[in-house]
Amino acid sequence: MRIGRALLAALLVASLVAAVAQPPPGTADEEPRRTAVADHHETASYVVEQNGVCRPIEPFDSGGTVASFYDYRSNATTGLASQPGRSSYGTESLQSANGSVLFLHEGSDGLSLGVVHGRVNGSGDGGRATMEFVGLPADAEWAVRDDAATRRSDSFTTGDGWASGSWSWRDGHTDGGALNGGFNGRFAVTVDPGVGLDRGVESLAVASGGGPSATSTTLPSLDAPFTIRTGTCDGASVRYDRTADGIEASVEGARADHPVALQPAGGASDNVTFERVTVVGANGSFALGFGQSDTGAPLGNVDGADSLAALSMTDDLTENGANGTVTFSVGKDAFDPNARDDNAVVLYERVGEWRPTATELLGETADAYRFRANVSSFSAVAVAAQRSFDVTDVTLSETRIREGETIDVTATVENTGQFAGEYRVPLTVFGEHVDARTVSIAPGENRTVEYEQQFAAPGDYTVEVRDERAAVTVEARSDGATGEPDTGGGSGDDADALPGFGLTTVVVTLSVLVAVAVVRRRDEV
Repeated sequence: MRIGRALLAALLVASLVAAVAQPPPGTADEEPRRTAVADHHETASYVVEQNGVCRPIEPFDSGGTVASFYDYRSNATTGLASQPGRSSYGTESLQSANGSVLFLHEGSDGLSLGVVHGRVNGSGDGGRATMEFVGLPADAEWAVRDDAATRRSDSFTTGDGWASGSWSWRDGHTDGGALNGGFNGRFAVTVDPGVGLDRGVESLAVASGGGPSATSTTLPSLDAPFTIRTGTCDGASVRYDRTADGIEASVEGARADHPVALQPAGGASDNVTFERVTVVGANGSFALGFGQSDTGAPLGNVDGADSLAALSMTDDLTENGANGTVTFSVGKDAFDPNARDDNAVVLYERVGEWRPTATELLGETADAYRFRANVSSFSAVAVAAQRSFDVTDVTLSETRIREGETIDVTATVENTGQFAGEYRVPLTVFGEHVDARTVSIAPGENRTVEYEQQFAAPGDYTVEVRDERAAVTVEARSDGATGEPDTGGGSGDDADALPGFGLTTVVVTLSVLVAVAVVRRRDEV
């Protein structure tokens, strides 16, 4: 008898402890803390680096555009019959008769990256060259084309994060071009001359302004890629390479206290441009690849909202402890001009599953709004509409019923955001999810959701749709009937939940019944 009572007491205590220890239904795991990272400051210092050799360079500043500085003249605009056409007359002080010279230009159209081959009125032999420029800002385009005349063999190509030029020039003439757009922030562009330097090219140099006369840095190799970037030679070196679906950045000499700004490629859409990915906290060497969205970053539904663009990333930073920021812009055409919301879009990152990041509005240009978001890893990111829904007018068909009876619950859901989206609207009773509806709503519109809820036991109940509440009183039946045995209620996503009788209550009740049965059995023996 004593053992039976002790067993009963132990079971009761264990059941109560289990009930108290069990977390409440629907409690989400706390999100890991993220490091808020500010974008590093812009810089006006520039370097060129190749094969471990790094030299500072300065842009030329003419006060005008890069086109006026280059001063390309056709046969019809040279002025004198003795002057050769189809050549650059503004860069004569930089030119090399049998060489290729690159330069930076700062002017009324911002910063530009240019190249000139050969020398006008020079004694060179002419030549051919093809160069690739990888890691370009999204806005970069050919502003100077020397020369893209009809039926000429020269060609100028631009892609996602890269561009190429192919030239052929005669002795005493020049060829070349200049890229402009997006160079006013931090950047690193890798130039690959090895894809087509041919006859007549005996030297490769980068010219530097900033003084009374131009100077130049002759590069040690004619065919090895080299990088022109912002920063100093003390900073991390960056090299970009094209891949099958985008570009890859290889970084050496990174330090945890010096953020590394990288140019992403791939993932852009009509309204979204990924401008920069900044890596913070990395040490030593690492690689980060950028490409079009794949199955891990679908251009579709992200957390119930339609994504506007997605970027896939591959990295070897898993053990490096790095995090960072993603800077992106969204065209103003994507927004309702009469109801712009600074929180209308959010960047999601995929860490096992999609989750929103801390996204802030940085400012705006004439055509777009610029945002920056903190990310905890580098796998896949997607820009999606920030879900913004309001629930109002929760109404009950009856506020006083008898046990076993059913009431109708209705509520109005309004999309107060900028974009269409899906929203899952849960119905809860005493904080326990018992039903749900999923609705698709266009911005500025509303929908009515309806539920049926049955109550099996007498009592005062609180019915809640999101944060809106209503109360219902359930009275005992005078005839002793309990109504239908169905105690669940709704027919939606959570139809088999028990209002007021959750899993914990069932476990406690069963434990007590088992204990009583054991005691009775021992007493009989």
